[in-house]
Amino acid sequence: MYVGNRTELFMNSTPEAVLQNGKYILGNKLGKGVFGITYRATNSKSGETVVIKTFSDNLRQNVNFEQFKQRLHLGLPILANCQHPNLVRLLEYFEEDGIPYLVMEDIRGQTLTELLETNQQISVPQAIYYIRQICAAVNVLHSRGLLHRDIRPQNIIRRAGTHKVVLTDFGIACELTTGVMQTHASLLSSGFAPIEKYLAHIKRTPATDVYAIAATLYCLLTRQPPVAASVRDRIPLTDIKQFQPHLNPAIEQAILRGLELLPEKRPQTLEAWLALLPKETPARRKRSKQNLAAKSSQVNSQKQVLSSLTSVEAVDTVIQPEPVDLQPQRLGHDGDQAVNSQVENKLDAQNTHSRQHQEQDKAKQRTQTNQSLKSSDNNWRVRSLILTAAIAAALGTGFGLSLRLNRPSEPGSTFLHTEQSFPPRSNWPILNTPQPTPQVPITH
Repeated sequence: MYVGNRTELFMNSTPEAVLQNGKYILGNKLGKGVFGITYRATNSKSGETVVIKTFSDNLRQNVNFEQFKQRLHLGLPILANCQHPNLVRLLEYFEEDGIPYLVMEDIRGQTLTELLETNQQISVPQAIYYIRQICAAVNVLHSRGLLHRDIRPQNIIRRAGTHKVVLTDFGIACELTTGVMQTHASLLSSGFAPIEKYLAHIKRTPATDVYAIAATLYCLLTRQPPVAASVRDRIPLTDIKQFQPHLNPAIEQAILRGLELLPEKRPQTLEAWLALLPKETPARRKRSKQNLAAKSSQVNSQKQVLSSLTSVEAVDTVIQPEPVDLQPQRLGHDGDQAVNSQVENKLDAQNTHSRQHQEQDKAKQRTQTNQSLKSSDNNWRVRSLILTAAIAAALGTGFGLSLRLNRPSEPGSTFLHTEQSFPPRSNWPILNTPQPTPQVPITH
């Protein structure tokens, strides 16, 4: 096993390279950026798969790197105590050869960015459900006096086979001096970084994370990030209604409030921002049930209702067999597991029903199309036979009448009786004219 220089180890990903005297065996590289590099690794003692992250040469060569490491030593113990089901767990922190390493939980699944890139459908209720989970996780950080600083779809993983999302990749590198960030301004998460990330004199507060969360919801609903804060004085935000014409106005207003350029104009806490999102009241849930009952009384209405679930985008108008509860989750340390599980089951059932009935509707449409083509072909054959019979009858009738109505006794009276001389002479006897008796010579 390779136990040489740690910088060379992480930059070149030597096979079976080890850390902590063989405790961690490095696997494949997960990602590399200007500020850090991440690997999947295996704990040789427990067999657990983990993720190990360290900092790149660009960051370690910064003049303030030692000061940053001191703040890191102070902040990481607090971060390790921030336990929440929607927040990646920090398992261990150590240094080797003066290089810090962070060992974190390995989350299997797809990032929200990957879901959007593969054109997987994220409905409005699902998007809000994911955002509420992220808010619950970030609120735990805020309650400890920490900020995440790098919330975006790429750092949110949906666990495989579930609707639970996990916030990863703490924006630790953003804790460096603003001069570093200004030098690398192009490396900021375009569209998700608020204006204070670009300006040194503006203080970072929980409103910084509020901006990033509102930008993430904007991206989930429009499938594109908002315009970068640094150019919004020249390029306005694209209207959300162009992508979601039936979006609840309350959701739109919540996003726009969260994306205010000036931090003091945004909601100052996550709870204040969540309060702007619409709540599913008992009256609204009752209306949904009444609409469902009315649809059920019509012929084949159940299929129409279930298939419409995939296209309806407004939270307050969606018709569901069992309305999904989108109430804010309890922002506690452990989360509300029962509520999460219940909502997940409902979303899974909704998606399963939608897919089944979409397939049934497509099969029904194909059957109707085939029947229509066959019926059209048969109708054409019948019409052709009728037209042929009509033409034959007309020709036969005309021919018969021409024989009966004309006088065939007179030559030239019909096209079947033509005159026997040319040119015709009107004074020539034609009928009842005695023929001359032939002269027979007499022989004596």
